[in-house]
Amino acid sequence: MTVLSVRKLDKAIFHAMLNWLAPHGFVAAAGGGVERWQGERYDFLGCVVNRIGGKNCISPFGQMGFGYIQKLYSHFMSDDPDGSNKIAVDVQLKYAHFVKDWNKDMHCQHTEELDAFLVQLRSFVMEELYSTLVSYKTPEQVLELYLKKNEKDRKSFDPPSWFGYSSALTGLILARLHEPEQYAALKQRYSDQFDGLDDDTSTRAKKLVAYLEQRQLVPLP
Repeated sequence: MTVLSVRKLDKAIFHAMLNWLAPHGFVAAAGGGVERWQGERYDFLGCVVNRIGGKNCISPFGQMGFGYIQKLYSHFMSDDPDGSNKIAVDVQLKYAHFVKDWNKDMHCQHTEELDAFLVQLRSFVMEELYSTLVSYKTPEQVLELYLKKNEKDRKSFDPPSWFGYSSALTGLILARLHEPEQYAALKQRYSDQFDGLDDDTSTRAKKLVAYLEQRQLVPLP
């Protein structure tokens, strides 16, 4: 059997995903994967493909978010807000969230196995990953994920994927804009997510939080 290189596998996966998702409005994303903007909503699906221990390991993942949440975050936290605002990520779902195993990947070793693997991948991407992403239709639904998530439990498979202070700030933005009564408790709960930040990041985060705590939010430029 012919060993399938990571480069050829990655290319085959990309073209397959574009073919599956183009009818739903997705286009090729810079750097790989496929993306779609629908008004303020952003969706992205892709796969991380690596060779680990002599095996081709494929980890599908998806992201969704709302542009106005991203713009508020980027205004304070990014050196290049315009570049940062080309995507919007409030929720990331990994393969592990579905199979309940942080160490499990999909595999495809040989060219002769590729067609069968792509059938398997399509089933997961379209019937589980994509369908779950699009089920998050409103920011209130996304906020509910943050409220339910135990961010201190590193073994938890509850979405979304957690990225420390940046996830905490996203949760606070969602709460302040959509369920202000949740904001104070969430701020207290997330306080340890800002420990150990460098001075610049800490200063930016404090400015964002100060903005959120105005009685009436002033429109940003």
